[in-house]
Amino acid sequence: MHWLGRKIYGRIRSLKQSYKSGWEMKALKTILFVLIAFVLFVTAGHAVTRYLDETKTEQILTTLSLPNSFEIKFFAGHTLGQRLVGARMMAIGPDGHLYVSLTKQNKVVMLPDLNQDGVADKIVIVAEHGLNAPHGLAFVHGQLYVANQDGVVALVQENNSWPAVEIKPIIQNLPTGGHSYKSLKLGPDGYLYLNVGSSCNVCEEDDATRATILRFTPEGKPAGAVKTLGRHAQSAVWASGLRNSQGFQWHPITQAMYATNEGADNRSEIKHGRVNDELPPEHLNIIEPN
Repeated sequence: MHWLGRKIYGRIRSLKQSYKSGWEMKALKTILFVLIAFVLFVTAGHAVTRYLDETKTEQILTTLSLPNSFEIKFFAGHTLGQRLVGARMMAIGPDGHLYVSLTKQNKVVMLPDLNQDGVADKIVIVAEHGLNAPHGLAFVHGQLYVANQDGVVALVQENNSWPAVEIKPIIQNLPTGGHSYKSLKLGPDGYLYLNVGSSCNVCEEDDATRATILRFTPEGKPAGAVKTLGRHAQSAVWASGLRNSQGFQWHPITQAMYATNEGADNRSEIKHGRVNDELPPEHLNIIEPN
């Protein structure tokens, strides 16, 4: 907007030298005044809107209840003047930087904090082409794996820089639709774990890989709980009966696997009754093989 104002002002100055009529000069000055006022109004409006938005968001943080000795503050998006729209899952890379999937934008970004002041310095595009609702992130042997809704890919760098120069398929043909976002983690046993949500709100699944947690080798081969011998294909199913276990992690000492499980929506105590969001209760489960 400032560039536009300077451009207009320079143009009118050149016109001023060629016009001698008094009324023409008054008209030009009036136009200049209106344009400059418009530029200032828009600039001030953006500043006020940003200030109110940031103030409102800061107030939201004060409503969160934290344990003693914990604190919360903005790391990125808010402080960078940009919104990380659709931010879903995070992972710390071997370089110490935070990586985030922007699922709705089909992007993965890196948020470096080079001066270690607790605030991201910039938003670096890791990948923005060839992704399909990227969600889960995991570093496998130093390489970033991304869980799309239809499979898992590896992002290939060149000279250790982003964005990725190649997107290499690792796992393909995962079911899409329904609860389509896939979470991904590298387990303490060195295998990849991946959640596949249910295809609907409440139903019996036709696909055995729906409503599950799957396990694969880092190369993308199925490695489910039941070992298959002979000519039958190895299953990838590690645990089933899980409507949508998007969040999972392992206990650092016992290695027990814990996972959330999202319950069905729009349920009631009685048929056609009022919706009660407390039903069914959300689960935090210990996941055992099979």
